[in-house]
Amino acid sequence: MSDFAPDQVAAAEPLHAAEPPHSATPLADAEDLAADVVTRLRRLAAPGMSADLLLRLRYAGRRRLAICPSPEFTQARATRTWRMLGQVAAVAAVVLGAALLGEGVYRWWSERGRAAERAEAMASVPPTAPQELRPVAASEPVAPEPVAPLPTTGFLAKLDALVARPGEVSALGWIEARNGLERLRNEFRQRFSAEGRRAVLEATGAASGREDRIQELATVVAAQLQRELDGAGDPTAVAFGLRALLAAGSTRALGPHRTAVRRAAEQLQAQLVAGLPDAVAASALAGVMDVAVVSAGPAAELVREHAERLATATLAIDGSRRPSLLHWQTSLAHLADAGQVLRLAPAFGASASLCVRARRQVLQHLHERLDVATERPEVLAAMLYGFGDQVERRAIDGRLALWSPRLMLPDYLALLHYAWGQYPLREGWASFQDDLRFLSALPAPAQLDQTAALLMTLATNFAAPGSYVLFARD
Repeated sequence: MSDFAPDQVAAAEPLHAAEPPHSATPLADAEDLAADVVTRLRRLAAPGMSADLLLRLRYAGRRRLAICPSPEFTQARATRTWRMLGQVAAVAAVVLGAALLGEGVYRWWSERGRAAERAEAMASVPPTAPQELRPVAASEPVAPEPVAPLPTTGFLAKLDALVARPGEVSALGWIEARNGLERLRNEFRQRFSAEGRRAVLEATGAASGREDRIQELATVVAAQLQRELDGAGDPTAVAFGLRALLAAGSTRALGPHRTAVRRAAEQLQAQLVAGLPDAVAASALAGVMDVAVVSAGPAAELVREHAERLATATLAIDGSRRPSLLHWQTSLAHLADAGQVLRLAPAFGASASLCVRARRQVLQHLHERLDVATERPEVLAAMLYGFGDQVERRAIDGRLALWSPRLMLPDYLALLHYAWGQYPLREGWASFQDDLRFLSALPAPAQLDQTAALLMTLATNFAAPGSYVLFARD
């Protein structure tokens, strides 16, 4: 009865209203009644429904009327439904076909441009001359895609092919850096709240004394940093001390160690202006960048200027001479810090094209260090720390599976790289939390950079880049 209007249904009800509940109606009366109902409903029902209704009443003798659609009506309704579905499918097919056609045209046009670039580059090299490394144009676009060792021989040949490979426009590098900077600023706000730090540690299953141990180490770092600033003031050690105090919750204006933070930031900025070797400048920039994340001003401008200078120097390959960040003698701490600095520097105004290509070269050098007979867990940890967005994390995690953080001691810097490479969360996070409980009981090392690395390792859950995934919990 749902196919009819309420007033039409109500008009049929008086036909039965006067009958007693269990009265017996002769079959002839029932047929007359049915004929009258059919006459009233003939205008509303589809062709064939009245005959079907009368037939049902004649052989069933039912007093309550049940109207069922005829096969013709059912067929017509099914036809309309399928016709509608066919129209929807046709529209979807047209939209999908247009998208695929547009993508195909875009790829064809891109490949055509790339082929022209390759032909032009080959035409500029004499056929008989050996291939040499060429300077890299600052405007050449490069895509920040994962880098793997190339099949050619020779490290410098790999670099030449690496930086010459075309890719996306450098604006994408700036967008990724800008997004990373905004996430990092949100994470820094969490650092500066004692309640927030304790909440994250508690939510991740850390022992109740973890925050107290971090603050104890912060006091030790502040004392070691003051002595370093009063003495020679090694930029690498000062940068690690500054970053550790920032991770523990102090800034230049707030916190129990604000004086040490302010002095360290001012000294690092002065040393960068005076000039530092490229590798050392990478670690100094990592410290100044942490200050720039918290507040703008001179620190942000120094990051832009010196990160761009560092990238340019790394790309300036002269014959067989390697830039500082590609030397075998350069420490992994400097290489890992360079990865972090070059990743975020475009957000402060540095050239995204320069930073992306220089970062690729440093990562390629780390791949080179892995091509040895013995496993190098500290190299793998440095790759996760500084280049986690450019490597296959699953493959590196598999290689690090046999190397727990405890086995990396007493190299606390490698331990820091291992710990801060845990984000985004993946397999092994729970066992790593057990290792942090063990590391919490270790005494403070004698060197400033080692103590700072231990503090930052214990603060991984709320201080490591990417820890925002823990803050967003319900």
